[in-house]
Amino acid sequence: MTILFAVVTLSLPLPIAAQPPDPPRAQVTQKNKALTLDFQNFPLSTALVKIFRVANVPFAFSEWFSGSVTLQLKDVSLETAIQRIADLFPQSVTIRREQGVWRVRSQQKRVESLSKHLTLRLENVPLDVALDILKESLPGQKFIIGSLEPMPHITYDREHVPPQQALADILKLARPPVAAHIHEDGTLEIRLRNPGLVKNTGREMDIDFRNANLKDAITIIVQQARLDNVVIQSGMENAKITLSINHVTPLQALQKICEKCEPPAVLKESDGIYYILPKK
Repeated sequence: MTILFAVVTLSLPLPIAAQPPDPPRAQVTQKNKALTLDFQNFPLSTALVKIFRVANVPFAFSEWFSGSVTLQLKDVSLETAIQRIADLFPQSVTIRREQGVWRVRSQQKRVESLSKHLTLRLENVPLDVALDILKESLPGQKFIIGSLEPMPHITYDREHVPPQQALADILKLARPPVAAHIHEDGTLEIRLRNPGLVKNTGREMDIDFRNANLKDAITIIVQQARLDNVVIQSGMENAKITLSINHVTPLQALQKICEKCEPPAVLKESDGIYYILPKK
């Protein structure tokens, strides 16, 4: 008897190793106001920041969203580039230009995140716009906005900062400087910091000036003392004065200011008129 053996060889396909994702890539250039973009798996928020900075425009956003951008565009306007990115995330983010500032907001209401930490990137943003951004994260805080003319501007870049800390930082960074006062009910009043303080106590006054312009300091004293016979020589208006002194008459105050201002001045009287002149 003959026994036959058959050997069957099965050829199975080998498993294909998963290809790693392309590494993140980002390149933004500008020529004659036209932008060229090349993003590959790049974080959305960081991509927006790169675009805004290359375009050199004011922008502000709170980073309440995530996602990655893969997009290539050549020689497009800033508006077109931003709109194309926004179209990739129609349910996540809105991007609008408001009051000359590009504002980026999340459409996802994350109350827990709003009350804890923010990522704020403000580039030459007017103070009232910066405060408006913070109000969204400080729903219980009441504000009184006083005189802000000229309007201070803010440049601020911080990640994972509590809203109250961001508010304190922004008020310190405002230029021209501002003063903040908290009322008994917790309302925060914000206004431009006065160049100086003059307290009129009858025939004497207390003065406190910190790096004030000479013209501003003299104007305050003249108004408080109801004087109409003080003249500042042209060219002396922007001299600087830092001085704090109590219980002086208006005339003594004028003399002290002339002595302490930089460059120094002298106070001279002629026919009942007081002249503030440069010291020779």
